[in-house]
Amino acid sequence: MAKFFVLSKTDGSERTLVCSDQQAAAEHHGFTVVEFAVEAPTRGFARRAWDADRTGGAIQYDGRPSDDDWGLESLSDAERAAVVRLVDALVREDEKALEAAGAYRFPGEDPYMWTTSYGRWERVDLELPPGDPFHWAGGVLRADDGEAFGVVVDMWTHQEGPSDLSLEADLDRAGAQVTAHFSNLHVM
Repeated sequence: MAKFFVLSKTDGSERTLVCSDQQAAAEHHGFTVVEFAVEAPTRGFARRAWDADRTGGAIQYDGRPSDDDWGLESLSDAERAAVVRLVDALVREDEKALEAAGAYRFPGEDPYMWTTSYGRWERVDLELPPGDPFHWAGGVLRADDGEAFGVVVDMWTHQEGPSDLSLEADLDRAGAQVTAHFSNLHVM
């Protein structure tokens, strides 16, 4: 099981749920106060445990489908690898890979539109979320047959660490091959 932490800034202005392998990166961005810690099989369970702790409720794990609401753990290795390739292309601003993923579908479309005039910064620069992609924050959207058909990845930026920016992508399976297609990058 992984160890998850809810970290906050010293002034209490922001909080983030991170896996232990993301803790140092979050602390680097000012998330230094540990508000809650739990060993958990998924980010979704860690989130429910934190909610239970704050409300005085019982913490029970029953493998709910809502685990997909908070993390990427339920993705297959092939699905996760496709998502990581797309996130990496976005971070590296790899125009060729992003074009192939559909990020420039329409004339004048800019996948980085929400990274400019962002909050208190003129521009933010995307970073690969730290740690094992198995525990990245986000969510998995599943079709009725149980196959993953879309994901949301909570992005990180150089300026702020954990960000309000989220990547949305659709997954396409052709046999064992999985491809992630860019849908949107926006504030969520």
